Amino acid sequence: SITPQIQQKHMYFRFGLNREKTGLCRSTQKFVRDFVKPGKLGLLAAPEGRGGALTMHADALLCTGILAEDQEIEHTLESNRHAWPQMVRRELVLNGIKLNGGDGAAVSEESVLKIRATRSSEFLLFELN
Repeated sequence: SITPQIQQKHMYFRFGLNREKTGLCRSTQKFVRDFVKPGKLGLLAAPEGRGGALTMHADALLCTGILAEDQEIEHTLESNRHAWPQMVRRELVLNGIKLNGGDGAAVSEESVLKIRATRSSEFLLFELN
């Protein structure tokens, strides 16, 4: 499971394996600020832990972003990839659609995601096959 946690205004992620399903119990915890700098999209989890990210045993990427007001970034999706942006805090505009804190969106058949913060914002971006 992937569980976002807020502790003293610092978001971190705890990754764990379900003992009933895997026979293993293992957990890893990392602070988001270890993976991303404000104004950038940072890789938090990936197959085989590429680029120093946490290891995820799926054909997926988990990125996180922290944007200041009016900052914009673009993320390119390869053909046949999908995305699920999930708002953590505040609001942003994704390819012209406004998302508020707690909102998520399913994105398919797009090659570029244009993400602009209308207020200082934090979000997750799952890239899926």
